[in-house]
This record gives sequence, structure tokens and C-alpha cells, in this order.
Amino acid sequence: MAQYAFIVRHRGWDSDRFMPGGEAFGSDPDEDGQQARFASIVRALGSRIDQAIVLQRSDHGGVVRGGGPDREGEAVFTDGASIELTEHVAGIYLIDAADDRAAAAIAASVPVAGGSVEWRRVFPLD
Repeated sequence: MAQYAFIVRHRGWDSDRFMPGGEAFGSDPDEDGQQARFASIVRALGSRIDQAIVLQRSDHGGVVRGGGPDREGEAVFTDGASIELTEHVAGIYLIDAADDRAAAAIAASVPVAGGSVEWRRVFPLD
């Protein structure tokens, strides 16, 4: 098994709807069961979801260019997501999968209507 990252991009993800004060606060973001069905597909492929990370909207973060150790003064900060993007990263799955073929099948099963999924093998650091 190898670990893969599945980067979920979406145009319309509005995390604020589910935050305190949002119109959907307290409701289940998976009310239609798509995430549960996806988890079943992953298990059926003999794989395992290690971690699922849902990101808030891009205006709750930013981008930094340049900088680095001993060069913090060179960093240029921008609020929100990178302006080159038409889709924003909505979340990331870390999933153990048997091989690239299984990872591709998993990527095709991620529920992301109107978006895209990029998958990559995670580089082992140990």
C-alpha cells in the first residue's frame, strides 16, 4: 500500500454556510449521503481513508510568495486564494491505496460535482 493525496477543487464550496451564523449551521453537509457512499467505495477497493480535511472558503486564508528562512522580509502576502485559480481547493483526502490504478478509481469516485480531483502519491519522508 502507498499513501495518496486527493486534492479536491470546487468552484462553489461555501464553508461559511455550515459555520455558526450560517444558514446551514448544525445541518449535515453530507445530507445526500455522497460522502458515505464514497467511503464505501474506498473500502470496497481495499483502501482506507487515513484523513479527510475540509477547508474553509479561500477568503479565510491567503497566499505568500517568496520569503523562506532568513528571507521573511522578501515575502509578499495576498489575501484569499491565488488569483490564477478558477477552482479553489475545498479539501484533501489522504488515502492508502494498493497502486496507481486503485488511486485513479478512487479519484473518479470522489463526489465533486462541478469540480475536479487531482491525485498524487505521497512522498515518503521516513
